[in-house]
Amino acid sequence: MKHAVHDTLTPPDAHAQQNSPIPVEQHTKTRVIIARHGNTFDHGDEVRRVGRHTDLPLSSSGQEQAQQLGLHLLTLTDETHTSAQCVSPLVAVYTSSLQRTQETARIALTTAGIEIPPTPSTDFDEIDYGPDENQPETVVEKRLG
Repeated sequence: MKHAVHDTLTPPDAHAQQNSPIPVEQHTKTRVIIARHGNTFDHGDEVRRVGRHTDLPLSSSGQEQAQQLGLHLLTLTDETHTSAQCVSPLVAVYTSSLQRTQETARIALTTAGIEIPPTPSTDFDEIDYGPDENQPETVVEKRLG
């Protein structure tokens, strides 16, 4: 599973308007963490085109990947926190409406001990594969040539 961390500068006054419990002077960066959901197929399974309309759960390897993501989240701490205790820099978690993304988030957050409820949104749903949706790769390759 791949993940990316991206830091962007955010004007402090933008956060002040949100009635944040964290002092304005501590809001200098916004970190966006993007993680893809874990695998939906295990080694040896027939791989199919899985998009918006095929709502599969994580496979066992996908659940393990979600746990690994959670362990990685433990390494990310709030840079302004001075104690040795790990403090999650996360303030929100968003997923698609598909169960594989929600399951990935739930496992990762539980593993990291982060108590933020994920917010599902169809804005993050995968593409629609049309006639290839939920078809085995061999069938798709034969159709496309």
